[in-house]
Amino acid sequence: MRISILADQLGSSAGGGRFIRGFLSELISDPELLNRLGSLDIIATEKEPVSNLGPLPSRVSVVRRRFPSRLRQTALARLFGYTFRAMDVTYGPFYYTFPGRAKARVVTMHDLSFFDERFHPRNEVDRSIKLLARMAQECDAIVCCSEATLREFQGRWPKWAHKAVKIYCGVSSIGAPVRRKAISFTDSILAVGTIEPRKNYPTLLDAFERLIDEEGGTVPVLNVVGRMGWMSESVKNRLLALQAAGRCRWIQNASDAQLANAYSEATVFTYLSLCEGFGYPPFEAAYAHCPMVLSRDSSVGEIWSGHARCVDPLDVSAIVDGWKWALGLNGQERQAVVDRQLARAGEFAWTKCISGYIQLFEGLL
Repeated sequence: MRISILADQLGSSAGGGRFIRGFLSELISDPELLNRLGSLDIIATEKEPVSNLGPLPSRVSVVRRRFPSRLRQTALARLFGYTFRAMDVTYGPFYYTFPGRAKARVVTMHDLSFFDERFHPRNEVDRSIKLLARMAQECDAIVCCSEATLREFQGRWPKWAHKAVKIYCGVSSIGAPVRRKAISFTDSILAVGTIEPRKNYPTLLDAFERLIDEEGGTVPVLNVVGRMGWMSESVKNRLLALQAAGRCRWIQNASDAQLANAYSEATVFTYLSLCEGFGYPPFEAAYAHCPMVLSRDSSVGEIWSGHARCVDPLDVSAIVDGWKWALGLNGQERQAVVDRQLARAGEFAWTKCISGYIQLFEGLL
């Protein structure tokens, strides 16, 4: 097979960046997987740091594209797609792929939060709906990275439901921005993720303030690692106020080392997302040996229920009770929790993920 993969977001620290870096790194370093593909073109902009993937095998080529992302929904994109060489399959890991001389087109839809005005500005919602609807119609297969996303896709587009399949993302402890160490930590409650509506920071801050009211000066500091996003000015103001009071540390543009320190020092990790396609931060926390209090909704609850403490993400009392449980664990109890989380994280290997994609490609051809 001849495959081309759009490699946008290679330099991003967000979930999309984790996905494409992990996918390509595993693929080009595993001869067995690469042999099943044949040849691979990595389609990247001039700014994408492809060199971070290391030396590339002879059957892997990098094609630098010069096409503005803002024009992806125009007729020019169709013409531009035909400038690439003919391929068996062209794959877009992030909702979109150029039309062109390919026998089959495949995209991954990580989550469908773009349909909800609670999570994104109205103009972006309208634009995203048009793009996603066009991809759903034009592509030969749609990969959803969780059962939650698959159900939503099939519910929104029943006439294209037959195109949709579920393939979980891959995860690896190797190269992850976490630092393992013995169970010796600084008391802190950690939250990781962009400050945006679907990450549910208002409820997290309500719960933290409730914990302060109940426990006073014994409450650990709240560590928040995440850049400022959109539609969240009130969250920004609350974080800054807590930081000024010495109750919070907010790192907006964390390096890998800063993120690793945050995970390794945390007593409990919290992820209360309302809409998630897969969710990498809980896996990072699991590999950092950190007990977790997670949302029971969306893909987070789908993956972690029964393996970590999952609560109603809008129930302040349940979140506070979860924190008190984690903060009260003794050494033996904490180790049991950590072991259970690690076992679950180990079930999501990159090899399994990529094999699923290759089987899909082979089936389409």
